[in-house]
Amino acid sequence: MLSLGKRLGQIRLEQRIRQQDAAQAIGVAPSTMCLWDSGRRHPTIGNAAAYARFLGRRLVALDGGQVVAEGEELAHITRFRTAAGVSRSELAERLGVDPAAVCCVERTAGPATHLSTVHRYLGALGYRVGLAPAVETAVAA
Repeated sequence: MLSLGKRLGQIRLEQRIRQQDAAQAIGVAPSTMCLWDSGRRHPTIGNAAAYARFLGRRLVALDGGQVVAEGEELAHITRFRTAAGVSRSELAERLGVDPAAVCCVERTAGPATHLSTVHRYLGALGYRVGLAPAVETAVAA
């Protein structure tokens, strides 16, 4: 299974968009995008959401196949834990980390949080992070 960063790179290639053009559009260096596309580094939630939007996709959190959050909303990880009725201690056990680490991640979470962190955190709560087509909006006549 491809990482989301690699999947975004694959979609970019399918759309025949140059890495340099995509990087410029979302405000990162082409070398940074190269690292994401290869899976050697992971984008932040904010950058992953921007990359997905640029490619006509949405970065989403799914619960039972239903979209429950998208884009930078995924960074609000405490909300997901609370909605799942899981304590910090229980989540820490699921992740195999100290409860203080969960507290630290929740306290500092935001658009600059790495996608890999959010992906692992939400996965431990039973959510799936993925890509969905952009939602088309009707234009009023």
